[in-house]
Amino acid sequence: MEAQLLVVALLWIFLFLARDPRLLGGANPFHYMPVHIIGISYMVFRCVSYLMEVEFIERPSFLRFCTYVLFFPALLAGPIERYRSFEQQLASPVFDSKAVIPALHRIANGMIKKFVIADNLSAFGIFSFDNATQMSGPMLWVGALAQLGLIYLDFSGYCDIVIGTASLMGFRLIENFNRPFDSTTIQEFWNRWHISLSTLVRDYVFTPLNFIVIKKAPRSIQFALISAVYFLSMILIALWHGVTWGFLAFGTVHGGALVASQLVRKYVGVKKGPVATGPSIYLRRFLVYAFVSTTLILWLKSYSEWGAIYGKMLGLYP
Repeated sequence: MEAQLLVVALLWIFLFLARDPRLLGGANPFHYMPVHIIGISYMVFRCVSYLMEVEFIERPSFLRFCTYVLFFPALLAGPIERYRSFEQQLASPVFDSKAVIPALHRIANGMIKKFVIADNLSAFGIFSFDNATQMSGPMLWVGALAQLGLIYLDFSGYCDIVIGTASLMGFRLIENFNRPFDSTTIQEFWNRWHISLSTLVRDYVFTPLNFIVIKKAPRSIQFALISAVYFLSMILIALWHGVTWGFLAFGTVHGGALVASQLVRKYVGVKKGPVATGPSIYLRRFLVYAFVSTTLILWLKSYSEWGAIYGKMLGLYP
């Protein structure tokens, strides 16, 4: 288990250093010779899956490894199919003529979501505001609340195209989204959003570290350590998107929210009451959506702008 975690850690470090040659300055081996590899994040994660799931005594095939890592439909933005599932399909791909029309339909839907809706409405998202600090408070709210929906249309549209294309080739890839806007808690949201990434981090980082904690740590501090692992996993998911202060802040906020939910569950408990009604469910869904949407401001806006933007949104500044 420790050896597997070391391999995963080294691949994470390689990914961070390769994606941002400025990280650590001259100590970064890519600082003076930066590399730009299309789809490097997804290729590294497929390497993690391969190393974690393949026993070398099984005489692994280098050709199959390359086919898996460089599988072109999902090269740029996933989803991240596990090696075991991919290898089984690669050994005997099944082409179903009845799946052609649904696959083409899904590809068409993906193109509409990404190229027709998301691309044409991108100007309404806060990421497109060049001078966000100069915008009015109501306009900032519109941009912030629109951004998450635009990201979903763009990303899920791409995944629809990829999954549909793979289906035409006889491959069934993992679904990356499961109605994330139906989520009533932040934990549920991350279980429904970018599923292939979150489950990979869960299985290859969260679960192995928890196993070590439960096996070796005193029982009195196990909950605190597991909460720390929970927090670390969210930080890694955020930094995987980009090694910036913005992504670190985003991961910190969401990691803190996830840990807080666990603390409430442990020390307060889940009260059993009447079944939630329609209005309360929709309110909880909106609050989760609004929380994620407004924290997206941390992504691409510089930390010097955060105060001004949030201040205007809260009516603290004119």
